[in-house]
Amino acid sequence: MELAIAALNARLLAGADDILQYARRPQAVGRALAKVIRHVFFTSPFNITGQPAISLPLHRTPEGLPVGVQLVAAMGREDLLIRIASQLEQEQPWIDRLPPVHA
Repeated sequence: MELAIAALNARLLAGADDILQYARRPQAVGRALAKVIRHVFFTSPFNITGQPAISLPLHRTPEGLPVGVQLVAAMGREDLLIRIASQLEQEQPWIDRLPPVHA
């Protein structure tokens, strides 16, 4: 999995792609780290490189819980992520979609 992330990230850094959709699940690596990895596994490669990324609640589980889709852009392309997020929100508004359990 790490090799695949590195390869996709290299394409972004080289300018081969403008944006990357990233929606995979991490492999279990033990009970102690599982909770932490669920929350940082997909963000850490882009936190390290400083690439802009955004997570949008575009899908739902059968139980009605939101599922985020992470989009990552090339360095300096925050504008692209904002435009794409805006267009997706216009097509699939999520402001009123609350999960069955919420604050």
